[in-house]
Amino acid sequence: MPPPITTTEVELRAWLRNFSTERPRWGWRRAAKMARRAGWNVNNKRIQRLWRDEGLRVREGLVRSLGTVADAYDNAMTESLWDRMQDELQDRHKWATRLELSIAISDWIEAFHDPVRRHSALSYISPFEFERRNEDTTTGA
Repeated sequence: MPPPITTTEVELRAWLRNFSTERPRWGWRRAAKMARRAGWNVNNKRIQRLWRDEGLRVREGLVRSLGTVADAYDNAMTESLWDRMQDELQDRHKWATRLELSIAISDWIEAFHDPVRRHSALSYISPFEFERRNEDTTTGA
């Protein structure tokens, strides 16, 4: 059984997540140096382990923190959504700021993916249409 997570470790993990969001192109080595500069008493091995445990990745643009290592089914739905979003939105445009990209992602999910886009798991109808049909059958309308 793993040892309980201390308050210090929770704070360090939060610091690392924040660091990887602010500096998406920097990896765990740079994070270790910056953590020591920020006053954390850590070595490279600990930062590397926490970086991996948190699912942090070096990436251009957004940094996703999904799933666990070597577990293909852990977040299959999320991974599928992420891939579709990249294909249909993120990879087709250049975004001036992270805020602009964040707003575009929110709009894509709220205005296209959920209400309009057809899903194979729902017999190729949109989630809103699926809910409407299901509501009609349960209320007898």
